[in-house]
Amino acid sequence: MNKYFLITALVLITGLHWLHADGTGYALGPSSQGWISCTQANCASSATTIMVAPVTTLYRINASVACTSSTSTATAILAIKYTDPSGTVQTITLATATCTTLGSLSVANLIQEVIISSGTNVQYSVTAALSPSYQARVAIYQEGIN
Repeated sequence: MNKYFLITALVLITGLHWLHADGTGYALGPSSQGWISCTQANCASSATTIMVAPVTTLYRINASVACTSSTSTATAILAIKYTDPSGTVQTITLATATCTTLGSLSVANLIQEVIISSGTNVQYSVTAALSPSYQARVAIYQEGIN
């Protein structure tokens, strides 16, 4: 049996694990780095740190904001800020969750891959207009290793 086949078989059997030339392994794939779960009562209305990136690499951001009751013309907008490898602060803004009528327009979701610079803050905030009732969730997963 050749070494290439053996390593390939090991990768297939063990899932998202890779081997260094010296035989030591490391895992790839999602590992939770930061998250928030809040309601209109405790969500941050100004930029608030969720996590500090441990390494410059690829991260997956899952985010959602959803109205929990109908309120005439009320809205909620979730934003996430991070610093890319060039040192530029980037802002991801979800679509507006419109709370006038509960349904497809009262929820905004996002799944996005980004490269975040090591040692920098990842922050979130929710901008609410006309006192909506809502829930917001953000989960950040480290996808890469460098």
